[in-house]
Amino acid sequence: MYDKLLTITEVAKLLGVSPSTLRRSEANGQVKEYGLNVVYTPGGQRRYIFDEIHDIYSKGGFSSKVGFGQHCALLIRDLTKAFITDGSRLSIKTPISIAGVDELVAAARLAEVPIVFTKTVYIEGDAFSELWARKFPAVKTLLPEAVHNAPIVEIANVDFDRVQATSYVSDFWDTGLVDYLRDKKIDTIILMGATASGSIRATTVEGIQHGFQVIIPRETIGDRSQSLLDMTVLDLNARYADIVSVADTVQHFRSLEAK
Repeated sequence: MYDKLLTITEVAKLLGVSPSTLRRSEANGQVKEYGLNVVYTPGGQRRYIFDEIHDIYSKGGFSSKVGFGQHCALLIRDLTKAFITDGSRLSIKTPISIAGVDELVAAARLAEVPIVFTKTVYIEGDAFSELWARKFPAVKTLLPEAVHNAPIVEIANVDFDRVQATSYVSDFWDTGLVDYLRDKKIDTIILMGATASGSIRATTVEGIQHGFQVIIPRETIGDRSQSLLDMTVLDLNARYADIVSVADTVQHFRSLEAK
């Protein structure tokens, strides 16, 4: 009946309220305060219609476009074998357009746009790594020199302008990336990689707080479920970034190349 349904936890997070608040606001299968209809599964679980949540963001003072600035950098996060290869404990479950990634990398090179590659690493003995591993044990597999923690073969031979290994969620935290970008007069960061709800989200939020315009080509990010990816894309586009297509981004790179 409906293409996409969200759980009460997902919707509460998007709206900035608690699940219990949503439950209390419901009457006769509706949450009138937000204009939402409640759908019940055969097992009696509440579900909410994705398109209605999208409308709230579109009409409620969210989702304006910031656009590209004058000087861009392309940031690639965790396009490694660990996150992209089927069968890996950390592999994402939604498709990333590797062809789109290749196209963007090639277009960035022609436009002389800096390309930064960042991978997540687990550092034994590091306080944060060990704390995060208590919550996320699989991160322990991301040792710095692990074979599966290398770039996927499609980008393995790219001559990146900067390569970072970080134990943190954001590309910016304790990496010196802000100074690097500011030295190059960068005002816009374009993000690709995994996961949308993890490092891409964290880098987006920190990026805009550092004053960078944030652009995310939709086909080049992925996550561990389609609903999680859809929810994250909706929220990022509403508040922190412009979600665009690979084609739009390539077109912008070509406009830079022509200058």
